[in-house]
Amino acid sequence: MVHLLSEDHEGPALVGFVVGRGVGNAVVRHRVQRRLRHLCRDRVDRLPAGSSMVVRALAPAAHASSAELALDLDRCLERSLALPIPPGAAAAAPGARRAEGAVNGA
Repeated sequence: MVHLLSEDHEGPALVGFVVGRGVGNAVVRHRVQRRLRHLCRDRVDRLPAGSSMVVRALAPAAHASSAELALDLDRCLERSLALPIPPGAAAAAPGARRAEGAVNGA
């Protein structure tokens, strides 16, 4: 799952990760986070300047190959960049966009 928040400030795009206990023990969670961080390095330039993206890893990410993680991340990133902001979402989180189905959670 990817959440994209568009900000009005200047500067580079920021990326954060949420890898909960459902993914596995600490060793597995850190491995998933390192793999996602590596994949995001090549994709952060696609984000608007000054935006923030949060990548939430779901349980299947622990057993996914790097190619599967990359495919899911690309799919969610493209969805979040292409989706218009739904009415009412601006009240909850101004500028927030969300793409479901990842990371490796189908």
